[in-house]
Amino acid sequence: MTPPIAKLGAQRIPLVGIYFRLRDIIIRPSELVYGCQRNYGNVFTIRVPFNFDLTYLMTEQGFDYVTHLPSDVARMAGVMFNVPAIGSWLPRSDPREPHLQALLLAGRTFIGRRILEPDRIEEAVAGLDSLIDQHLTSWNGELNLAHRLPAMIHDACGRSVLGEDLWGRMRNEAIPALRDLADGIDIPRATLAKTPYRYFMPEYRATFALQRLFRRVLADQHGAAGDSLLDEIRAIDVGGGGLDETDSVWMLLYILWNALTYPGAYGLWCLLDIVSHREVLEELRRRNAEERAKLLSHCISETIRLSPITSLPRVLAEDVEYEEDGVRYRIAAGSYIATGMHVTSRDPQRFKKPSRWDPLRYEHGESVPPLFGQGPYGCVAQNFVRKLLVKSLDSVLQRFDIALTNEPPARKTRVHLTYPKVAIGVTLTRRTAD
Repeated sequence: MTPPIAKLGAQRIPLVGIYFRLRDIIIRPSELVYGCQRNYGNVFTIRVPFNFDLTYLMTEQGFDYVTHLPSDVARMAGVMFNVPAIGSWLPRSDPREPHLQALLLAGRTFIGRRILEPDRIEEAVAGLDSLIDQHLTSWNGELNLAHRLPAMIHDACGRSVLGEDLWGRMRNEAIPALRDLADGIDIPRATLAKTPYRYFMPEYRATFALQRLFRRVLADQHGAAGDSLLDEIRAIDVGGGGLDETDSVWMLLYILWNALTYPGAYGLWCLLDIVSHREVLEELRRRNAEERAKLLSHCISETIRLSPITSLPRVLAEDVEYEEDGVRYRIAAGSYIATGMHVTSRDPQRFKKPSRWDPLRYEHGESVPPLFGQGPYGCVAQNFVRKLLVKSLDSVLQRFDIALTNEPPARKTRVHLTYPKVAIGVTLTRRTAD
């Protein structure tokens, strides 16, 4: 059988109804998905008129099924077309779907094996003390944490991923532009990006500012020893040869996009969670460096668990069949298949008080769910992100007592946990050594 269909906009409904359907698709995607689950069960299809069918499998079994589908069956290129900077704005040597799919897979392999090789990242993160000190030395009195902390995290990410020399030649231009791209990973903005309004969007201008920057860096390379990473990027094999300049620029952005898209936002909200939970902050103060690192990692897990990626979609290259509770479903090639992270992150069978932020739960035997996805498209940067955020947050908390001067806004998760649209004021007091 085919899954029950939630026809959004397909049926005749009043104009005001169409508005609210579009609002659900664009503004409140997680509410839409979980509302459909309540109405249609754990397997259902959202039919978006004139666009695509999107089938959700909303159980832990479905989560495992979707995330472990082979990359040649469940493809990401069709999904990434909806991420403007990576999918549609920045030129590629071939704009078609097969080439984008090949670039995505080759890029993931290169990032995992070369950029984020464990020993390299261990050394890179351990060597961030001077960079973090440079940022934190300028933190005094009152400041906007929503600006200053992500800037530090992005700087640390860029240096860890590209190396001190290469990142040093682009950091001043790259940091603000990459923040604009991170702000743009938001469904309403991705929707606007498909209209002429894109020409007025900061992330559109930032994409082409980065293109000019990367072209200049590649042109200035001339085989210098310090630029060996650029030579390796050029040599990435996609279809029997290395990358030309156009695809090399795209790959540089893809590498940085993977490294910088989420850590700034999740690091910011995690620090706010810690500051807002005095018992956790005091527990961190009591612990030595090794034990603090473990608890900080759990803090990061909790912040992600409560505001995870809303949807993990794939585009099917062939028909697939899925069976659950004795019912077999057929999902057609060309349609989307997806699952939701909440099926594991908010499972009351897995967690006591699943809606509560409680990093100590993991020390009491509860297990960390697969917050970064899994399978062929599981996040290749997850270990790096943990190490870097632990280092960054520990450095801030060891140096300062932090008091909020305004109430943070409500969190919004549209694809991922987004940055606040208003300043988050804090007053800092430098701590004395214990």
